[in-house]
Amino acid sequence: MTAEAQKVPVPCRFKPDELVRLMSGGPVMTVHHTIGQVQEPPIIVTVDQSLRLRGFSDGDLVCIWYEGLELKVEPFSAELLEAVTIPLA
Repeated sequence: MTAEAQKVPVPCRFKPDELVRLMSGGPVMTVHHTIGQVQEPPIIVTVDQSLRLRGFSDGDLVCIWYEGLELKVEPFSAELLEAVTIPLA
């Protein structure tokens, strides 16, 4: 593959704004984006590049959630997550 080859988006079973949880338990999180799939705004591209340097790959998910009043943002491998359904009252 040449340096000029185009990246092919990695399909993911979760979409932005879906609710997920680690299969091992933990808080309900919202999928923010999939690493490698968002091209705008440029800050997301920069964040993705930084996450790749930390060992994450295209197709991994960036999730957000609150712990008390603190917003948390972390990437996870999609294989570690399961969908969460919250019943409407």
